[in-house]
Amino acid sequence: MELKASTLGILSPSHILLQIAEYKEKIAELEARLLEALPIHNLPPRDYESFVGRQKELAEVYRLLLPYPKSQG
Repeated sequence: MELKASTLGILSPSHILLQIAEYKEKIAELEARLLEALPIHNLPPRDYESFVGRQKELAEVYRLLLPYPKSQG
């Protein structure tokens, strides 16, 4: 409707213009809420469950967590 009005000079009914203005406000509000909810970066989420290249360190931690006779603590 706005495009037709701007290119052809057609006047739109006032209730249509009001509805378009309300929709624009709602869209702006939703876009603002969406930007707040999105992370600032586009990196994939972190995976805290796996340690890549840390087998030696994991073996040491497991050894230290064993019951007394098998561990030092």
